Amino acid sequence: MASYEVGDWVKPINTFVLLGRPGSGKSQTGNTVTGCDKAFEFGFHAKRTPKKCESKQTEICETELCVIDTPGVTFFEKQDYEDILSNMPKEGPSKIIFLLCISIGRLTEEELSLINQYFAIFGDDFAENTIIIFTHLDEWESDMNDCNVENPKFDSYLHTLPEQTKTMFRRFHNRYLPLNNKQKKG
Repeated sequence: MASYEVGDWVKPINTFVLLGRPGSGKSQTGNTVTGCDKAFEFGFHAKRTPKKCESKQTEICETELCVIDTPGVTFFEKQDYEDILSNMPKEGPSKIIFLLCISIGRLTEEELSLINQYFAIFGDDFAENTIIIFTHLDEWESDMNDCNVENPKFDSYLHTLPEQTKTMFRRFHNRYLPLNNKQKKG
């Protein structure tokens, strides 16, 4: 019978791959996940728009995380997939979780088409390993307040979506999270 030392165990790495269109809040979401405001550049002040994936590794609550920020694209191709693979952690097992970033209130036909392209590249497992992140919650809440809607509820936004979009989200087993990336950690 083989014996194992504690050092023989390899700690798994959870890999979060940020996907979405340009301006969907991917980089800010990456900063929120890593707990570092400057892990990924974003917005108009960013020195450059990344053409390739960037990755950052961190440890949170004794769990290794690798966050991969992908360039914003309107068309996802096989080479984009290969770029993601080249940024995956090389050591240890890794669980891949896709964070599909969608700006609240800006879901377009192009975005739905991009989601279908992700399915074509990643296969049916894409839905099983994806959480939809609705970004820019702060802007949506502000807009709702400007329209005299007090205490807007995110679920009410979901009910306003077209049936085709709701059907798409059901493919992801309704795994979603509204996120305010500007909210300061208390």
